[in-house]
Amino acid sequence: MSLNNIKIVKFEARHLKECGVLAAKAFFNDPGFIYIFEVFEQNEDKKLKKLTYFWQRYLWRSVYYNKNSYIAIDEDNNNKIVGLVCPIYPTDPTPNLWSDLRAGIALFPLKLGMKTTKRILRTEHVITDLENKEVWGRLAAKKGTSVKVEQVAVHPEYQGKGIGSRLMKHLVKDIKDNGFDSFLVTQNPNNIPFYYNAGYDLIAKTFVEPKIGEKSPYVYLLALRKD
Repeated sequence: MSLNNIKIVKFEARHLKECGVLAAKAFFNDPGFIYIFEVFEQNEDKKLKKLTYFWQRYLWRSVYYNKNSYIAIDEDNNNKIVGLVCPIYPTDPTPNLWSDLRAGIALFPLKLGMKTTKRILRTEHVITDLENKEVWGRLAAKKGTSVKVEQVAVHPEYQGKGIGSRLMKHLVKDIKDNGFDSFLVTQNPNNIPFYYNAGYDLIAKTFVEPKIGEKSPYVYLLALRKD
């Protein structure tokens, strides 16, 4: 496959359904999502369905509130969406209860179950604490000048072909052209070389201690672009 057939375009509402499926497949074996969706681990079809619902609802905010998200499409395969990247700019509107209701996120307890919903909330709390401590605290970054790279996903069938790197290069240029710094959080240590090649340095990590009856803790890693 040639990267010449891959085109980077804006992420729009009409792409939402397909992007939800893409993200569900891309993050299916991600350590963080194995933890969050543990109750569905014995039924892969059901887990994929629940992950797809989660991502379609979660990405809704990226379409309607973050206007600088991008997707990669394969023009030789009926414009199939094969990758996506979603940043959060400091100028983007902050999600609120109304936006969560519109997105369907408020229905997570009903659609995903209370255990999964609690783990989603716990995970978000851990990430927020890490950002507050390292980005806004120790590094004293200014919230008005820093972009968070929220999601980077490539379809499993297209991984390892340079699509993720091309998406990141496109996004990083966009961020720099608009005069911002950037940072990101990943749950997978295997992603660090990829982000290093995109110009990010690992600056911090935090362990999520398991509660009684849970599996081993997993790690959140935070990287900052070193311009």
